Amino acid sequence: YIDLQTENLQDAGQADVVFDVIGGDILDRSAALVRAGGTLVTIVTPPKIQPRQARAVFFVVEPDRARLTELATRLRDG
Repeated sequence: YIDLQTENLQDAGQADVVFDVIGGDILDRSAALVRAGGTLVTIVTPPKIQPRQARAVFFVVEPDRARLTELATRLRDG
């Protein structure tokens, strides 16, 4: 999780999975954070920028805070 109010997106380093729930410029800039072989996932709009040597996935979901919280916990716990 990156708090964009207090943290710089580009300081996050690279990740195997980037999960975008904001879209727009943040989604475009997030593509650079995906490692080779990783995945950029967004639930907002189809990505305009493809991560280098990685894939980008867009899917439509119903907003569900409890499930997003569970997903964040699972990612954090490995």
